[in-house]
Amino acid sequence: MVTTSRIADIAEETSLEVSLDHTLGFGTACYDSGMVEVLRDIAAEELETLIEGVPVTVHTRELTGKTEESYQTIYNGLDQKEKELLNVFQDNFHDMLLAEAGDHFIHGFVQGYRYLKNRIVYTSGYEIYGGGRKS
Repeated sequence: MVTTSRIADIAEETSLEVSLDHTLGFGTACYDSGMVEVLRDIAAEELETLIEGVPVTVHTRELTGKTEESYQTIYNGLDQKEKELLNVFQDNFHDMLLAEAGDHFIHGFVQGYRYLKNRIVYTSGYEIYGGGRKS
């Protein structure tokens, strides 16, 4: 994350006149990037600690069953070399799906944080960084 003093240093280092609005926007973007980085790390750790995994819906179970049936039909019609290639494809596809599910979990974690933070700030009148309720 970037500290406010570092933002000021960067603003002073530029040869162009930088408005306060631009500097604050830059600072906000730096803060946001740092916050997202930290939240992504937390979400990744949380995902690794899930013992039972993410709950699967009935719809997902139905699609999984159909996919497995299709796979088996294709597999049964192949010779040994083609079966080996299909198994390699299936392993790679499975790895890709796991990575994608992880990406979605992390994205949802970050978006959930943003939602809750905004909900607290804008609906309850509580200032997270101001030390209490707004006057």
